[in-house]
Amino acid sequence: MSWQDFALCRDLDTSDVFYWEAPAHGNRQANAAQLKAKEDAAKAICAQCPVTQQCLDAVLALPRKWDQGIWGATTEEERRVIRRQRGEPVPLTVAEQPGKAAQYKRDERARQAGAA
Repeated sequence: MSWQDFALCRDLDTSDVFYWEAPAHGNRQANAAQLKAKEDAAKAICAQCPVTQQCLDAVLALPRKWDQGIWGATTEEERRVIRRQRGEPVPLTVAEQPGKAAQYKRDERARQAGAA
């Protein structure tokens, strides 16, 4: 048996609880609240799970392209911090790149204006 056999999420439909995409448009505060609620629901399951640490160790061993959603009670951003603390090379997010965040916001506004 592996640690996964003991995971509380093993029999759940995890697609909406542990993995999700941010809405492309709409009210930013409402979207943030919705994503936070999903994150909190997933982390509540992890808090009761007997193999949370094994789950975190497993995701940290994966290539980053598979590092999505909640694993081991951590978000992608929380794992990014852990990876940096370990000295692993971690690409900057758009928001962390000088000048890129403002350009991203302009592009997003333009996309929203085009969709309206």
